[in-house]
Amino acid sequence: MATTLKQLAAELHLSPATVSLALRNSPLIAEKTKEKVCALAEKRNYIKSNLGVALQAGKSRIIGYLIDGITNTFYNEVLQGAGDMAPQLDYGLLIGWAGSNDRINEQQIRLMLEKDVDALIVSEHNNRISKYLDRFASRRKPVVYCTVPVKLRDHFLQ
Repeated sequence: MATTLKQLAAELHLSPATVSLALRNSPLIAEKTKEKVCALAEKRNYIKSNLGVALQAGKSRIIGYLIDGITNTFYNEVLQGAGDMAPQLDYGLLIGWAGSNDRINEQQIRLMLEKDVDALIVSEHNNRISKYLDRFASRRKPVVYCTVPVKLRDHFLQ
């Protein structure tokens, strides 16, 4: 189960507003309090929910990607299948980019967690995302990993 801002506040004996301001590094909150809040948030793997922020701002921070078909590779076929099935099951599909840059991978994983995706499909061949998947398991979110292990892939490429 995901940790909530209210749970952090209760554990620290602070108001939810104080915790929220501390997590946003507000100058209104003492540095010592910010450190305590951030340390507990890190320990509990707290990820903010952007639903309220999105409603207030009128922006979801999601970019829609519409494409009429891609069938050149296995990963494209997996994406095409997910794109075809999601709307039939009344789901949206949020696409993120996994690459060679750990900072970007971290950002993409955090975005998926912030958006509280119900499940995650990972299609990547360099095994750079697997170290982040425990975050989904701790929230009881299923992960489907569609890839070929690097050693096996290299064998086929020879």
